[in-house]
Amino acid sequence: MKESDKEQIFLKIRKALAKLLKVSEGEISMEASLKDDLGIDSVDNLDLLFAIEDGFKLKISEEEAVQLRTVSDVVELIKKELLNG
Repeated sequence: MKESDKEQIFLKIRKALAKLLKVSEGEISMEASLKDDLGIDSVDNLDLLFAIEDGFKLKISEEEAVQLRTVSDVVELIKKELLNG
């Protein structure tokens, strides 16, 4: 997977997070902590999981979802799933 593919995943996730959290896309970086920086709670985490599954046509396990700590973790998980899919 090329770096540009990773960037495309990030842009799609950033857009979904901005919509979900009602913040500007500029507030979301790869290094942002989902909980500490973006304030994601368990309900938001489920909404994010559904957005990932819908947006990328993937199935993410709950075990994988609860391990996500940063936006970068989300991007890497999607990248891995797309490569394995």
